[in-house]
Amino acid sequence: MSDLGPVTFRAAAPQDAHLIAPVHRSCWHEAYAGLVPQRCLDDLDRQDRVAHWRARLERPDHVTTIAVHEEHVVGLATVGPGDVSEELRSLYVVRRVWGGGVGRRLLHEVLGDRPASLWVFEGNDRARRFYERTGWEPTGERRRDEWTEVPELRLRRQAAPPARSRT
Repeated sequence: MSDLGPVTFRAAAPQDAHLIAPVHRSCWHEAYAGLVPQRCLDDLDRQDRVAHWRARLERPDHVTTIAVHEEHVVGLATVGPGDVSEELRSLYVVRRVWGGGVGRRLLHEVLGDRPASLWVFEGNDRARRFYERTGWEPTGERRRDEWTEVPELRLRRQAAPPARSRT
């Protein structure tokens, strides 16, 4: 994050929904174009994502952390209950800060070193490499996402890996 400048991380609240919604939408376009059907990206543009995020942020069983740079949200992560353990429900970082450590820090902020699971699009190689580097392993479980119909893989992290030295 040194090239990016200072990034702050804080818990999101329902009044942040209007800041999060456009970031969520743009991250889907940046990361999933060509991976999910175009109809899904088009539908996402027509949906009221502010209402969606307000409802999610009002849920006491979900915790969302946002990354803020120069008063703009540049990333977000949400954790909620899963069927087996806590589940990472979302982790999005805007393209202009990819590779700057924001995603890794968001993971730490929402999960600490607790075990968790997540679902990732099978063809999302970039995300799968990121999760592998941060200690997530495939469980062998697969499913098809109900909305996009894109195959997904379940990953699980037993605990956070030890911090890497930045020397």
